Amino acid sequence: MYINKELILKLMRHIQGYVCVIAPTDMTGIELLFGRNTESSSPPYRNFETNGLTSYATKREAERGKKALEERPTIPEARIARIAMSVVEREEDLEQLTGRAFVAIQLSKEFPKDALLFGRRVEGRPGFDTRAQLRENGLKPYRKRADAEYAASEIRRQAWTPATVASFRLTYVRG
Repeated sequence: MYINKELILKLMRHIQGYVCVIAPTDMTGIELLFGRNTESSSPPYRNFETNGLTSYATKREAERGKKALEERPTIPEARIARIAMSVVEREEDLEQLTGRAFVAIQLSKEFPKDALLFGRRVEGRPGFDTRAQLRENGLKPYRKRADAEYAASEIRRQAWTPATVASFRLTYVRG
C-alpha cells in the first residue's frame, strides 16, 4: 500500500515559533512555557499549555511577552526559545512522526485549549511511573518516540482522557 508521507505531514498540526521560558524559582522548581495570549492583547503572554499550544509568530512578539513577564515580581527571569512541534492528530499517522525528541500530550475534554505536556521521568523530580510533566522535569522530553507513545497510552488508560504524541524541539535564543 502506498503512503503519501507529504500528505500525512500536512495533516499533522505543526507548531513553529517562539516561547518564553521562565526560570524555575527555588520554591517550585517549575519551568513554564508561555506563548501568545489567544484571548486578549493584554497581557501579551499566556501559559503555552492553556492557550491551545500557540507560540509567538515572531521573535519581536516573544520579546514583548518576555518584558511583560519579567515585570511581574514573582518571575525572576524569562528566556526566549524557538519551539518546533509536530502533533499527531490521527493514530494512523504516528509512524510518520520523526525527530530526536518527543512528548506525550494529555488533552482536556472540558477545556479544548488545555493540554499537559509530558516528558521522561527525572530522578529527584516529581513524576509518575515513566513520565513527568515537562514543566516539572526541567523540560526534558523523551528521547524515543516509543517511550512517548507508551506514556500517551498510560495517560489514556489512567486518566480516561485523550492523549497523543508530538515531536518536540526547544532551542534557546541568544541575546
